[in-house]
Amino acid sequence: MDGLLTVSRLVNDDNNYRLEKLVSRFKLHNRLVIAMTYLSVSADLGYVSSIGWDSKLVVSRIDLKDSIPKVAIVGQCKLLTKATCILSLIDDESGLPVFLTGRTDSSLLSMFTLFGEIGSETLVEVAKLSLNDAEFSSHSFYPMTMASVGNSRVSIGTNEVPFMRLITVEVPSIREAVKIPEGDLLDRLRRISDDHNDASIMRDRIVSNLDSFTPQDKYSSPIVLGRGRREGVWIMGDDGIVRGFDLKRGEVVEEMRSEGGRIKSGFVGDIGGDGPETDGTEVVVSCGIDGVAMWR
Repeated sequence: MDGLLTVSRLVNDDNNYRLEKLVSRFKLHNRLVIAMTYLSVSADLGYVSSIGWDSKLVVSRIDLKDSIPKVAIVGQCKLLTKATCILSLIDDESGLPVFLTGRTDSSLLSMFTLFGEIGSETLVEVAKLSLNDAEFSSHSFYPMTMASVGNSRVSIGTNEVPFMRLITVEVPSIREAVKIPEGDLLDRLRRISDDHNDASIMRDRIVSNLDSFTPQDKYSSPIVLGRGRREGVWIMGDDGIVRGFDLKRGEVVEEMRSEGGRIKSGFVGDIGGDGPETDGTEVVVSCGIDGVAMWR
């Protein structure tokens, strides 16, 4: 609520887990933090991207080499309206981080990247991805939640009522976004940053636009979660139902009912983690108003 970041370590003392605070009260936003993601660059370095009630995107670097992590804000951008959702990923071609943000009153996703040497990074917007290919129509929805569903695809849950729509888009490479098929990409990014050029709108990125069959109203906080290497997404519903949605078939293929009421947050993971040691068992956790549910 106060816009502060706390960094803690999970400590296991004889099978008794506890959180040990390492960094507390690092100021990210002037007001409430709406959402946050962590993007690992290496074992000792990562970037926290956050959006707040102050309508800002803030990217912070976390250096984990020392026992006490070092946190520094390396870039921030004031958005035109309040941000609603954020997702971070790595551009396969350049290896640069990519930050996607949605906001109210706009059916566009803003695409940012961070470039430069560690300690002198620059945040720059490289494109706006349209979720509405009807170029001359006014928007009637905006993105509320995002999940990665492949190397370059993202599924977006909208605020539409009475049922959420699920729009999947192909995220362009940074080189494609800044329209430089060859040549020095970093030089191009520097010129865009120095000249304060407006990012162009990219259309025809939509892969599918589907009814998710998940009920919601104007007070809902939609939740869509990716399934790692598996096809599709999990959608956490206001009606307490977790729906497994197959993006290729465009339909709900599984429903799991929680007794916790309206779902406010959730988690999806694999037993043993994401590496080769996983046993292939997927874990789904939903946190509702009246309780927590878990499925394997």
